Amino acid sequence: MTELEGLKIFEMETGHAKNVANLGKAKINITGYGASYQPSNPKLAISAIGSKYTNSDVAVKAVEPFRVPYKNFIDGRKVIFAGVNKLFTSAFKNLKSSDGVPKTTVNDAFTILKKIKGTNKPPKLKEGEPVPGAHSTSQQSYDMRLANVNELIALLANTTQYNPTETDIQVLALKAFAEDLQKANDKVAETYQPFSEALKNRDIELYYPETGLYDIAAKLKLYVSSITALSATDKKLITSLKFTKPSKKFLHF
Repeated sequence: MTELEGLKIFEMETGHAKNVANLGKAKINITGYGASYQPSNPKLAISAIGSKYTNSDVAVKAVEPFRVPYKNFIDGRKVIFAGVNKLFTSAFKNLKSSDGVPKTTVNDAFTILKKIKGTNKPPKLKEGEPVPGAHSTSQQSYDMRLANVNELIALLANTTQYNPTETDIQVLALKAFAEDLQKANDKVAETYQPFSEALKNRDIELYYPETGLYDIAAKLKLYVSSITALSATDKKLITSLKFTKPSKKFLHF
């Protein structure tokens, strides 16, 4: 599972907003039923449907201001980390080309380099929003990769034979680069927290069992279908409205 799932899975860019818009249409239509609309379920009262519509609309719109900075920092981290492999491969080759470096040091450096380039490589990122649990997995991957970068830098710093003339792979430059990696990684973690909270609030408002928009809309359609005083055409104003729900693994609660 990638950190950021494509919104195609549930048409997330339009799915949530469309659910809210359809509930708004439902509110208008049930208001037009007049005295024929008298639900015993308080959640289906016109005022309750109106409140659910308003609260859901606010919750959906509250996500975007947090999505933008999070995605921007995800993209920025991806760019800066893209230079890690090439830079530290060059540093390793320089180390290996130096005279007097103990074989154990070269072997240790190679082991760390393999970790940087392979086992802790984070998954490819896609557009969208984080799948619950996937963010943590990817964050840990970046955390581990950064830890390995710092471990290799420490090894190079403590190897007196490592003294490259190339400025970009000198120890001070590598340390500065590692600091930039850390900042980029921290920004992703910082912006994820409010984004995650906004996603949680939205999903609770729309999809929580019994109290969410989706379940209320389903009961609303059933109730309208049961009203004998309404014509088939009037009922269809509500029953034809489509409400969709993401699969459980994509819900943030």
